[in-house]
Amino acid sequence: VSLETAGHRGPIQIFSRHGLLPHVRRQPPEWSDFLAQDPSIRSTRQLLRKVREQCELAIESGIDWQA
Repeated sequence: VSLETAGHRGPIQIFSRHGLLPHVRRQPPEWSDFLAQDPSIRSTRQLLRKVREQCELAIESGIDWQA
């Protein structure tokens, strides 16, 4: 961001100090807004349970849960 503000227009090269390559994630597919669909969620425990359920559904569908 500061390079852009300073007017830099050339290429930018980035190197890992440990020789690692970036971890590229696929674009996630459309996923329904499960929080809007379930207004009964009222506590942090219920929210966490629901998020874990959605992660399990994603994994079963072959979707990266981190997406």
